[in-house]
Amino acid sequence: MSEHFDLAVVGAGIVGLGAAWAARRRGLNVLVLERNAKPLGASIRNFGMLWPIGQPSGTLRETAERSLGLWRQLADEAQLWFERCGSLHVAHQADEWQVLQAFVDGPDAPAGVELLSRDETLSRSRFVSPKGLQGSMWSPHECRVAPRQAIPQVAEYLADAGVAVHWNQSVQHIDQGRLLTAAGGQWRAERVLVCSGADYQYLFPFAYAAADLRSCKLHMLRTPALASSSGEAALGPHLASGLTLRHYQAFQHCDGIEQLRARVAQQTPELDQYGIHVMLSQDHHGRLVLGDSHQYDQDIDPFDEAAIDQLILREMRRVYQLPDWQIDARWTGVYA
Repeated sequence: MSEHFDLAVVGAGIVGLGAAWAARRRGLNVLVLERNAKPLGASIRNFGMLWPIGQPSGTLRETAERSLGLWRQLADEAQLWFERCGSLHVAHQADEWQVLQAFVDGPDAPAGVELLSRDETLSRSRFVSPKGLQGSMWSPHECRVAPRQAIPQVAEYLADAGVAVHWNQSVQHIDQGRLLTAAGGQWRAERVLVCSGADYQYLFPFAYAAADLRSCKLHMLRTPALASSSGEAALGPHLASGLTLRHYQAFQHCDGIEQLRARVAQQTPELDQYGIHVMLSQDHHGRLVLGDSHQYDQDIDPFDEAAIDQLILREMRRVYQLPDWQIDARWTGVYA
């Protein structure tokens, strides 16, 4: 006999777990089915940056800000490592500085965002290279979590809160609230949410095909833990370079963005080829997390390319100064 739930969630990434948390808070009886023995997908393969500054004003930024508030609440309930760190977008080129000035002076700049001079920037982060530095934009809103630990911790927290979380259960068929798994499991639910990330081809492929979703592969790197004395190894705010301004929608209508794009395309077209923009964060063990690149759809292959990592590190060295450039971990991820 199959068990019956108010809601069944397929996939234990952050989207699935977030939906399960919201449903449980409303008093629903919730089931989560995950095909792997532990979280392995895109949710654990990122910086851990909570990044509302990248979203344009309106619905997307409001959603990001709401998400940030929910992360704070969930971190408190589940006792996750959570750090309010803010962010610095650093400018080492005149066009990058122009974009930041336009953003801060524009009507859509979030409260608390401000420009910092060269010296103010260097006083805020010792990891920013002073060579050619024009200044930076400070935002107080960004936070960080440790995704490799946070996702399994959230799943454990939900299980303790009464959510039925089942691992190693690959859902093969869903029909009118009836779920069947490859291991022979059977469940029923009033509603089913499929949160399968970039695995479009397994469940409801035709619905995904009509949803205008793309797959994106990224390259990431990490240093060993930095030796610390009196907090000297602390990164402080998230760091983003001027290259990042090409990537996020919040900056696409700022004066100077077209000049920035044209300069990058002319001088370093390889960065556009691999969608590279360099950001820097730090995890709860003091390890620096570096990235990243973006390859889409038909350009994605299963092989890690050392040349992409080398380009990321080359651009990192132009704008950041690390006490040690040793890399002890490299990985890729694919997300929707």
